[in-house]
Amino acid sequence: MKTTLGQKLLKGLTTLALSFGLLSITDVRLGLGLWTFLLLSVIFLAGFWHLVERMNHEWQEYTNKLDNMQKDINYIKQQVDNMRMNRKGQWQRHVKDILIGTVALFLFWVIISKLFF
Repeated sequence: MKTTLGQKLLKGLTTLALSFGLLSITDVRLGLGLWTFLLLSVIFLAGFWHLVERMNHEWQEYTNKLDNMQKDINYIKQQVDNMRMNRKGQWQRHVKDILIGTVALFLFWVIISKLFF
């Protein structure tokens, strides 16, 4: 699994906070409250950064899925349109064949009737 920048920051800053916390406990002159506040703020920001990166990654996956679904929908629409056009073309060919057959039969009947009657 790929380690993100937020995870690296969170790990490093947690280690740093623990070391400063131990240093603050051993040396009271550093000001325990100030160091604690600063380190907790930095840890919070690193955690927030990690959360933002994770949400961005999930959002990209979501938009990729939506794009793929839209491509599938467009492909299906295109196939349906092609089927409709093919059916329309087939119907026109059938009508044309019927008309040609009717005209040919009529001409054949006219020719036969002129020859025999």
